Parts: sequence; structure tokens; C-alpha cells
Amino acid sequence: MLYDVTFRCGHTRMVNLIGQYEERQRKILRYNNFVICPDCQAAYNTPHARHTAPMRDEVDRFRPRY
Repeated sequence: MLYDVTFRCGHTRMVNLIGQYEERQRKILRYNNFVICPDCQAAYNTPHARHTAPMRDEVDRFRPRY
């Protein structure tokens, strides 16, 4: 069933939730308290992806080669 869910960031989106009534209500509460919407998640990950790439290369440098 489609539900209007308000995410932690405050944005509202339609989400398809399946399962029994109690499980759907639990999922709605989880979205409200812990999950940010996909748009905010993409906006958050874009600037941070540039900062983690050099760090990832640096970690690979110290990884043992077999």
C-alpha cells in the first residue's frame, strides 16, 4: 500500500509499504525517526564522496599485497 511518509529531514514522499498493519506502522516510525529522504541523501553524499576518495586510496596503500 502507498503511504505518505515524512522522513527525518522533514520531506514527505509516497512509499510502498507491505506487510501486516503493525509492521507497516513500525516502518513509518523508522522513516520518521532515522531515515532521510533519497534527495537529501544524494545531496549529502555528493560533497562527501570527493573527500573520501583520497582517503580510500591512502588506505589501499597500506593494505598488504599477497
